[in-house]
Amino acid sequence: MYFTYDRLQYHVNIHARLKQGIKLFRDTYEVPTFKPRYLVRVADMELVHGSDVNEHYCCLSYCLSQSGEITDLGKGKYERVDRFRHRYFDYEIDPETNKFDPKTRTVQYCDFETLIQEICCDHEIKYIWYDQMCVLDENETVKMREIKMMDRIFQNALFTIALLPELRKRTLLRGRWRDDNIYESQFRQFQVFEYCKRVWTVVEAYHSHNILFVGRDVHFYSKHLYQDCVCRDTALNLFLRNFGFEGNSGQKIRWTARQALGYLANCECRNPYDRVYALATIFPELRRMIKYNYKQNLEELETRFYRYLARQDPTILFFGNFDMDISDSICAFRRAHALRAPSWAGVNGAHLVGFDIRCLKLRGFNYEIHGDTMHINSTFVSIMFAKSTKLTTVNGYPLRYIKHGDRQKTITPATQSTLSFVPMPTKAPIKYSDGLVQKLGAMPTHLLPVELTSRTYHNTLRNAVYFCAALAVTEECTESLILTGLLFDAANIAISIEKDAGAGVGRKDGKFLPHELDHAYPVFGRNGDHYKAVGLAFFYPTVQLNKLEYIRTIRIK
Repeated sequence: MYFTYDRLQYHVNIHARLKQGIKLFRDTYEVPTFKPRYLVRVADMELVHGSDVNEHYCCLSYCLSQSGEITDLGKGKYERVDRFRHRYFDYEIDPETNKFDPKTRTVQYCDFETLIQEICCDHEIKYIWYDQMCVLDENETVKMREIKMMDRIFQNALFTIALLPELRKRTLLRGRWRDDNIYESQFRQFQVFEYCKRVWTVVEAYHSHNILFVGRDVHFYSKHLYQDCVCRDTALNLFLRNFGFEGNSGQKIRWTARQALGYLANCECRNPYDRVYALATIFPELRRMIKYNYKQNLEELETRFYRYLARQDPTILFFGNFDMDISDSICAFRRAHALRAPSWAGVNGAHLVGFDIRCLKLRGFNYEIHGDTMHINSTFVSIMFAKSTKLTTVNGYPLRYIKHGDRQKTITPATQSTLSFVPMPTKAPIKYSDGLVQKLGAMPTHLLPVELTSRTYHNTLRNAVYFCAALAVTEECTESLILTGLLFDAANIAISIEKDAGAGVGRKDGKFLPHELDHAYPVFGRNGDHYKAVGLAFFYPTVQLNKLEYIRTIRIK
């Protein structure tokens, strides 16, 4: 694949104009003391020692396939051929306006290095770091050393240039014009850009405090989108959250285990070892615990990394069933990955990244990990799956959300010691599951039916009208447990539910009522002589589980 660059660039806002953008950053940030081992001097595209440079540098982030013709040699190796088919559109300067004259456009064909030189010159970048010149692939020792420093290299750069060849001016301006000069809903299709599907590019963008996205004839800065754009819809937030920008503030956040694994789950990587090394740059405290070489056993490397990550961050268990359209190559990777990694790493499902959670260890929760086995000693609740049941229907809906005014009532289980879940009803529209899907990215698979009495709700399969809990699991197991000693609290989440969906809650006075299935617990299912992690259970906070809890120790593989 070859890149086309138009020097007559459209800018999203005035601050992002070619030479004005970098001046603002130079005035804001001090020159870092850290420098990579090598940098490229843009003036002549020659390698220089980073220690000899006393000014800002930038980084280049791009997909390898954009730099030429790539031949996969197997075992994570490749061959790149550049046939000088990259091109850029050049213009003469109009002496009256001192701007490019569109009538004088000429096409120049070049190699990848010359194209990068043109882009850097347009943005007044004097020094740049990018792997093809600054990392010596034939020297594995040098390459491993650079990989270890990848986070520091991008964190100390003035900004990172991200190449998006699919991005064009008409992509942003298609549709109705907005006051902020950008049709922001077009950010939805950015999710399918190759840049968002590669492990290293996403990780490089995550480590960058600001990103300059450069397309064929348009560019924009990540920071300026938040500063100057008035619109803040889901599409823009989702696009920038892929790279660690959070909320409407545009500030960088540090990913937890479930966020890092969730955002990178659908990203491809030419070398499976690099997936682990890329994740290790997100958790620098784990770098010294793994070995950096391509000759070690991959399964042992992955298990070792997940073991150290789980010891540090239990949110690795915050995953549910997978409900997204993914490519065949991602499906193949997931199948191969699931054979190597333990179930508690979430490889059979999808880590949920839609919001912030608090991870609370309750009631003597203790766990240890030895090899690929997680040992948990804590409180559990047994659950079962009802295969068939006749649920009471109200207005055609088998189950509904508990009425908003009744949610403060105590929800207690029936006399049996096991909670009985039923499959997600298929007769009614699934609109009342939209809340979990919108914010969590998980499709509920089972509901906990309850009957309303004068004082409490009871778990029952015969007279149930409402539900007070939901499961998002990858599979049903004959014996399943909910780990109640580890609570994921999402009490600050507000989700809109349509009133006509039989949910019993919706818009009121123009405002959204909060969605209250905000207590989540890991779910495990028996698999032979051990258990495996299969997903999550979501409950109302008023559900009383203490009468059903019992303490035991289980092994999860």
